[in-house]
Amino acid sequence: VTLLDRKLVCERAQLLILQRLIRVNSIFRIMVQQFEVLETMSSVGFAAFRKVFKGGASGFQSTQFRLLEHTLGIKEKHRTCTFLNQYNKKLSAEQKKEIEDHQESTTDLFTLIDRWLARTPALKLFINSYRFHVVERVAAINTDSEEVDDLEVKEDLHREAKEIEQMFAPIFDSNSYEAHGKAQGMKLSYNAFMGALMINCYKQQPRFHVPYEIIKCLLDMDVFFTKWRFAHAMMVKRMIGCRPGTGGSGGYTYLRSTVSDRYMPFKDLFEVASYVLPPQEMPNLTPMMLKEISQVYTESYGNGSEDGGSSYDTEGGASL
Repeated sequence: VTLLDRKLVCERAQLLILQRLIRVNSIFRIMVQQFEVLETMSSVGFAAFRKVFKGGASGFQSTQFRLLEHTLGIKEKHRTCTFLNQYNKKLSAEQKKEIEDHQESTTDLFTLIDRWLARTPALKLFINSYRFHVVERVAAINTDSEEVDDLEVKEDLHREAKEIEQMFAPIFDSNSYEAHGKAQGMKLSYNAFMGALMINCYKQQPRFHVPYEIIKCLLDMDVFFTKWRFAHAMMVKRMIGCRPGTGGSGGYTYLRSTVSDRYMPFKDLFEVASYVLPPQEMPNLTPMMLKEISQVYTESYGNGSEDGGSSYDTEGGASL
């Protein structure tokens, strides 16, 4: 989070961010696998195990779990109603204060990623180029339809052109994107979404290789966390059935409700794939775009090794 919380993130910092995200995802992968151990217990054995922790083992009572969710970017307004109504009742005044202080002093990962993607170089040029290419594609299909005598083929071509127009309309205008995003519950800003699309389209460019891998890690993180929530819910259903959780939640019913898009901070990045054109139809980068994405940024940020070290100046590298 600290590495992202700056106006520009140099390539060296991006590599360190990628390395740490890979580690985080490895931890999430192990967390999911741990449920396989718990599921070897019988429901009777689990009842005895659960009794030892009764009154203090629920996620409702876990300050650390709450801080983790906030750090990733899960907002209060996106939680289920049951969670909003019950969560604070299970926390001590000291726990509430710790969470509030963390929220006030820390910018969450989603917000930082949004700002970082919105700074993608040559973004305006890319949007104009991409829009022009799609408009040309639609015009070509309509032209082909006029030259066809078969009414059924003509109708299919008209339908294809209309579908392409409707599909891409939300991403070529910020107002349209905002309206579409509000209807779909999207949280990523327009520039950040288009930055992610540009990185996906031109990931073969040296400037975008590491950012593309970072985006992949964020998608993996959402997938692993969702798998963890689902595994948790199914383990609870297997072991305690419909009984409530130790923290006062609805047990399985509540846990199952968290396996949803509202608990995936980076879910909008999955939608980027909807607008990626096939390689043979991808517009080429213009000379001006190539010039912008080749600019070098240098920075000194006092972390010469992964876990700390003497200050150094980067020897140059791409940044976002």
